[in-house]
Amino acid sequence: SAPEGMVLVPAGAVRTGLSAEAIARLGAQCAAEVGDRNDLKATYCEAKAFAGEAEGAPVTLPAFFIDRTEVSQAQWAKCRAARVCGSMRLKWDLDEQPATGVTRKMAEGLCAWRGGRLPTADEWLRAARGDDARTYPWGDSPALEGDAHKANYGAPSKRGVGPGRADGHKYAGPVGVFAERGASPFGAENMGANVREWTASGDGRQVIVAGGGWRGLGVEARVTRREILAADTVSNDLGFRCVVAIEKAP
Repeated sequence: SAPEGMVLVPAGAVRTGLSAEAIARLGAQCAAEVGDRNDLKATYCEAKAFAGEAEGAPVTLPAFFIDRTEVSQAQWAKCRAARVCGSMRLKWDLDEQPATGVTRKMAEGLCAWRGGRLPTADEWLRAARGDDARTYPWGDSPALEGDAHKANYGAPSKRGVGPGRADGHKYAGPVGVFAERGASPFGAENMGANVREWTASGDGRQVIVAGGGWRGLGVEARVTRREILAADTVSNDLGFRCVVAIEKAP
């Protein structure tokens, strides 16, 4: 049984990267999303936008537990009350919104307090993708299908890409938003968007951040999207979730 608030990710292999077919499909979805904005097409929709996500060899991982949602501000408050975590550097109005405004080290501290750690980039991908080569946590269809949104993401703006209200959340939504339509095969929620997430992968100074956020396009909710950020980065669209090894689970 998974600890409270977590889901089981069984042992298995995760397929890495995107096939040529998937990249072509993403390019078409991106073009439909940005419309006649040729400046955005060049940045987000052409093949070079997916250059770092080429298909690679599968990676086999042992089973682990991962948080069902991003760590919330309510969870951070409990860690602070225990005098383990300090103050977040940025704060949202609602307790159920994700804990953002934290560096990688701060995120590691909360996970350690809970008896866990941050996921590696491959663990994050496994939890989001499952056993197949799906593009998004929910499958291959875009983040907006008909009138149903599956993630909290942004929209084209005069300055490029920024927050959008179409999905019902202009900024970071509650950690359980789109739980039914946007969950991964293992039941992890919001792994496509809402906030980007810290991972344990990197060299200490430069860290891999996975997923998309509320300021990005819907196409950026793909599970293979990664960025390299400085470990002391603080952003209101950057949060995290924790993992617990099976042998250490209570």
